[in-house]
Amino acid sequence: MSEVIDFNADDLKINVSAGRTQKFFDTARAVSKYLKGLSISAEENDRLVELMIQHTNAAEESGFNFGLKLATDILKSRLDQKEG
Repeated sequence: MSEVIDFNADDLKINVSAGRTQKFFDTARAVSKYLKGLSISAEENDRLVELMIQHTNAAEESGFNFGLKLATDILKSRLDQKEG
């Protein structure tokens, strides 16, 4: 379930899933255990899991993008303060 963002640079690829914590894996196991107890078909289960993976990847990417923008803004602000 690894999501890699390619910034259109030949040598720059970032795995936004690399920072997953133990808490992430613990909650993933809890969700998996819960899903096994539901009375849904295999097709419904597969679709639900697919949607959850897509959601997790989107959340990781948006969190990464927000963090990157925040860090960039802070750095620019500090540089502007030093120059001004």
